[in-house]
Amino acid sequence: MSFSVKNKTALVTGGGSGIGYEFTKLLLENGANVFIADLCLRPESEELIAKYQSHPKATFHKIDVTDWAQLDDMFVAATEQFGTIDIVSPSAGIFEPPISGFWIPPGTKPSIDDPHGGRHQTVDVNFTHPIRVSQLTISHFMCSSPTSSSENPKSIVHTCSVASQGAGMMFPLYVATKHGLDGFVRSMGDLEASHGIRVTAVEPGAVKTPLFTEHPEKMRMMDQKLDDWVYPQEVAKVMLALVQNHEVGNDEIFSTDRVFDKEAAKIQIRGGSVVEVLVGNLREVPLFGNQGPMSSGAQGWKPSAGAAAYQETVQMLKPGWGQV
Repeated sequence: MSFSVKNKTALVTGGGSGIGYEFTKLLLENGANVFIADLCLRPESEELIAKYQSHPKATFHKIDVTDWAQLDDMFVAATEQFGTIDIVSPSAGIFEPPISGFWIPPGTKPSIDDPHGGRHQTVDVNFTHPIRVSQLTISHFMCSSPTSSSENPKSIVHTCSVASQGAGMMFPLYVATKHGLDGFVRSMGDLEASHGIRVTAVEPGAVKTPLFTEHPEKMRMMDQKLDDWVYPQEVAKVMLALVQNHEVGNDEIFSTDRVFDKEAAKIQIRGGSVVEVLVGNLREVPLFGNQGPMSSGAQGWKPSAGAAAYQETVQMLKPGWGQV
């Protein structure tokens, strides 16, 4: 699949902050229009939109990604604004915040999940939303003129996590959604050969974004002296490579001083590819026989100060827990 984002149009949910913002910025810098769908914009994303008001062009559409009607309207608005969409990234996500976490059940403070609502916001945002967006995207690609094909390729790039490869008692909803999304992406792999639609994913470790840094309950797991971050700009570079390239390597993504393994072979990219992003290191995550993110020896896959948070979770389980 040969593809350049220049003069193409991308739709990015969660493009107002974090990884989604950095991917949006990189797409614009490479000549793509971007339709940003998010609840709100941070100052840096407002500045980005103001900067790109001709060609390429950035626009903002306010949306709650848990509302399917709003997802439908998002595609209508994007096509009215730009016509055909070529790249979609359902990047909106949450890291099991206290308002929607397994260990703070619906009906107990500060959860906003309705005990009679039949859903968790964390699952809606992290799992249901990217799947529904993928359905709508594939429908759009198949209805476009010309339709997607090897001669007219399209791309969907998802944001998973190294949590897709492991387990964690502290954030079980987050872990479950990322496991599910990993399996979904792999299941879509054959679409590239059959219909020219490449579906891929990144699986970063601890990324320095507001999803982490603005939540004290997450930050206390990071030892600022021992732990190093994955940068969102690095994750965005991998996402761009997943859209455009046939292969990607450490030297293309990381600055020289951050490359962990200078001899690492390049990763071949195809439909269903899942690429792990740790500090200075990329790794193709195999479907079978995966030895996990610790196998490379690179940092960034597990915060070193998580033991205290784990014990806090264990201590929550007392008679009466979960009673509303």
